Amino acid sequence: MYAPTVRATHLIGGNLGYVGLGETAPGSGLYAYQVYMEFYLNCGAGSSFETFYDLLQQDYNTPLVVGCYIEDPLDPLADKIKLQDIPLILQDSLVIEPDLPNNCTVGQGLCTVKGTFSGQVIVPLNFGGYHLYYQMCCRNLSITNLQNPNGTGIGYYAFIPPPLVQNSSPVFIGPPTPFLCTSDTTTFVNTAVDPDGDLLVFSFETPYNSTIVGGGIIPPPGQLPWPVPTVGYQGGFSAAQPFGGTGYSFVNGATGLTRYFSPNQGNYVVAVEVKEFRNGQLIGRIRRDLQLQVVVCPPNATPSLTSIVQQTYSVSAGDTLCLDLDFLDADGDSLTLTAAGAIFDPNLVDPPAVINAPVEGLGVVGAQFCWATACDQGQDQPYLFSVSVTDNGCPPKTLDIVLAIEVEPFLGPQNIAGPPTVCAGTAGVNYSTDTIAGATYTWNVVGGNLVGGNGTPGIVVDWTNPGSASISVAVTDQLGCTAGPLELSVTVAPEPLADAGADTLICSGTSVQLGGSPTGPPGSTFQWNPANGLSNANSATPTATPQTTTTYVVLVNSGGCTATDTIVVGVQETSAEAGDDDAI
Repeated sequence: MYAPTVRATHLIGGNLGYVGLGETAPGSGLYAYQVYMEFYLNCGAGSSFETFYDLLQQDYNTPLVVGCYIEDPLDPLADKIKLQDIPLILQDSLVIEPDLPNNCTVGQGLCTVKGTFSGQVIVPLNFGGYHLYYQMCCRNLSITNLQNPNGTGIGYYAFIPPPLVQNSSPVFIGPPTPFLCTSDTTTFVNTAVDPDGDLLVFSFETPYNSTIVGGGIIPPPGQLPWPVPTVGYQGGFSAAQPFGGTGYSFVNGATGLTRYFSPNQGNYVVAVEVKEFRNGQLIGRIRRDLQLQVVVCPPNATPSLTSIVQQTYSVSAGDTLCLDLDFLDADGDSLTLTAAGAIFDPNLVDPPAVINAPVEGLGVVGAQFCWATACDQGQDQPYLFSVSVTDNGCPPKTLDIVLAIEVEPFLGPQNIAGPPTVCAGTAGVNYSTDTIAGATYTWNVVGGNLVGGNGTPGIVVDWTNPGSASISVAVTDQLGCTAGPLELSVTVAPEPLADAGADTLICSGTSVQLGGSPTGPPGSTFQWNPANGLSNANSATPTATPQTTTTYVVLVNSGGCTATDTIVVGVQETSAEAGDDDAI
């Protein structure tokens, strides 16, 4: 299956990716992934393999084999041990050629063919995750910015987080540009979309290399060196300066839109990496390898955007956003406007955004973007879409823009203010939540009676019977989006029983013990009044020695709920009568 002696000038880029399919069966501990590889070949004159049929040795069933490697969470810096091979079979191929007007020869003969390979892998649960790696040799001999390009391989890499972190990799959108013109800034839609809605961060990185130098199809290594080997740049070139010190390259970290400028013709290799973050944690990465061909072109102005637009727009979920996008060609060339992005696909975004594209115009062209968002489309990460405007000059020039739409979900109130513990029989208790202009409030009370305020931010509740109760509120904003219900648990404590004891009569100068059996529930606190004549005014059963008849009141507090009772202690004066004196 391998051709170890052929040195090829055909590889011009690609990337790995995967789709998480979940556990193969409940409780199996095995997880399936659909692994795919996008592969770009030079199919122009001088290529060793002009088609994938040639690359695959004239057998479309010949697989390209990706290695799956285990991440050891206890030794993350160690080389990665291969778990298994993943054979990928060609699914489809597409030839990408410059769309040149009649009588334009600039870029003729430049040809790229894109192949998509796919295969499934099943892996056991692992708390470190898995590494995917594919390698092939060799790159084009004519590459300008790499050392020994014909002796340098190409590597594609992706990381799968632990299977319990259910994930699919980001998906690059937009094919590679056929060529760039010297001394001309070119934009390129190198963005990606994430099926899980994770935060994506784009950056230029150093392209990956193969682990061995050998011609044609080579197997994945049994052990993946860590870090993954990368290519070496010629002096004066780097990942940040792929066109040298007098060139320019820029990638928007939020959208992936790239801009390139090279003063010199040649073949230049760049790599754009997408890091995937969830809840602030890096969970995955993929890297796209691209070879950019720079040629000398006659003058032709690139179309320009004449509308005043922002890179990022915000819209509340349930609201509608419309934008006018107008473009001009200074040379008066015919223009074609196209748009792309998951935001327009009803299978991915429902309801989708709409734009009247593709559309053509002479010298000027415009389109209107509109999106009537739904309440459930609010999310943390923005929706991205691109608009490309191409003229019919020689060679055609394209302006790409990428716009981000942030759909802000209606979150509603975040808390309910009011006592979480009340006493049975308490009336007129106030509860409230945040006031939102134009919103309506729907309250629900369990274990009590809502006696006022429904439909407003504040209500009044009478609590009747002891037990577990709750208050909840759902809030609908003026766009019709509902948040909640937000709930507050309420404990309705029973009213304690207080027993000061039975009224009693004592003789002056004697004492009596107050309080019942018991005076109140266990754990209660007590306060007797008046305190005069009592041994301890905070005791459940104090000793009373009043001088005169006294009414004592006991206040029993049990968990914040109170009750009172009284006892009258009558005091009787004592006297001794012996009668009149007698003479003896």
